[in-house]
Formats: sequence, structure tokens, C-alpha cells
Amino acid sequence: MLKELIKVAKISVFFIDDNQAICKDDYATVDRIKALAEECRSEVIMSDALELTGQYRVQGGAEYIAFIKSILGISKETVYFNNDNKYDLEVFDDPNLMFDKIKELDEKARKEKAIKDGLLPFDINKYAGNCRVVAGYCYEWDSNHKKRDGKNDVIIPEYNFAKKWNLASGSGLSAYSWADDPESINEIGCVHTCQGIDLDYCGVIIGKDITYENGKLVFHKNIHPKSDKSGIRTANDLDAETWIRNSYYVLLTRGIKGTYIFAEDEGLRDFIKSRLFKSK
Repeated sequence: MLKELIKVAKISVFFIDDNQAICKDDYATVDRIKALAEECRSEVIMSDALELTGQYRVQGGAEYIAFIKSILGISKETVYFNNDNKYDLEVFDDPNLMFDKIKELDEKARKEKAIKDGLLPFDINKYAGNCRVVAGYCYEWDSNHKKRDGKNDVIIPEYNFAKKWNLASGSGLSAYSWADDPESINEIGCVHTCQGIDLDYCGVIIGKDITYENGKLVFHKNIHPKSDKSGIRTANDLDAETWIRNSYYVLLTRGIKGTYIFAEDEGLRDFIKSRLFKSK
């Protein structure tokens, strides 16, 4: 498809963020596009003047994006985040408390939507509050993809935490819309479902595929379950590390107004906390 676009168009413009490549099937990298362009004898124009240097989706702005890239090791720069009133960022020590906070914010938003439509505050069942919890793909997907069968997938025994992965069915215009389903607030979204989706507030569970040991991040590709078809589990160490970093970069940049974080590894939680400070 990329090759055909380059062949038939006078000018093809590609907006590429290699930090959002999360699996072996993410093909459209800058290097591959350049190679195809050369094959088609098409000139490639790249310069700093054509680079997107800002974004206006996450209200934490460039400072927040730089912080996330720093704590994930995408960037080598040490960045601290000023956790002021502009963006709500918090690290939780219990996934249940984080989950409850997201549900509280979602219910508040649903009530506001109902009142705006002239309905009673408790008539909220048809509304989605645009707040959800997501997680790294570190848990086997044992439940049914297409229905709520009572099985839980994202299980953290030491905190008595157990939730189902999101539903996933259909494609194109008929695809199931996870973020628009009011009942999905009780479930966990995976990266393949939430990539490209904006949420008001997003809770992120960082699984045991990233730990913080002896002053550095350590990546564990073997933590990824057999049900994950991203290729991380069987990839070489460098590709696996890149895709794990990028997966969490996607998850940690879904929240427009705020992001809440729970990391299974206590060392990683403490590391992230050490990079936060509050304004006076």
C-alpha cells in the first residue's frame, strides 16, 4: 500500500511517530518509507522545519511528553514533572484505589452529561464518561473477546485485584467501540484497543515487563503472555525492549486531563515518584 501511494501521487506526506510502533506488524517506519521511496525513484524531503514539535491533545503539554519519554528511557534526558494544576498526574500504591478513582471521575462526567441533556443525575446508563483504566499486555486473555463471560484476565493477587480485558469484536464501521461503552468502565483496555483513542482521565497499570533495578530500567519480554500476538515474547531483546517502551508510551499519553499510574514493581513506582514534584 505504501509503495502504491508513493508511485501514484505527485507528493505523499507521511506523519510518522516511531515511538508508537508497538509490535512486529507496525510496518510504516521512517526507514521503510525511505527505502520504498528510493525503490520508486521518488525524492525524500526531511528537515527540522517539517518536524512537528508540539501537540495540543494532552494538557500536560510538551513537558509531560518529555517526562514520559524520560521515565521510559525513550529519551536519555533526566526530566522532572511539575505536578501542578495544569495536569493531574498521580502514582498509586494500590491498583484498587486507582481503579476506584477512575470510576469516580467517569461517573461524575456521566452525571454532567445527563444533566446537560435535561435528565436526572442518576439517569446515566447510556453515557460513557471518557475515563478508563488500561494495562500493559502482561496478562493472559482467558475471557471471551466478544461477551462478558464472568472471567477475569488482569489479575494482581497480592492486591486482590481482578478485572476482565475489554471486549473486542468487529472491524471498520461495525467495530465495537470500547470507549463509548458505559459498561467498559469495569474492564481493562489493552494497548491494541486504546491506541489512537483520547480519554479525559486514564489509569495505567504497568505490569512486570518493566522493573527498576540497581538504578536502571529492566525489561522482561517473557512476562508477555502467549495470547499476545505482538511478537514481543519471541522477539530479539532489542526489538522487545523497544516495543515494550513504546506500548507504555502509548498508554501513558491517552489522558487529556490526567494520568494515574500503578506499577506492579515497587522499585519502578518509587522511581517515577522521585521524578515528580509539586509547585509551591
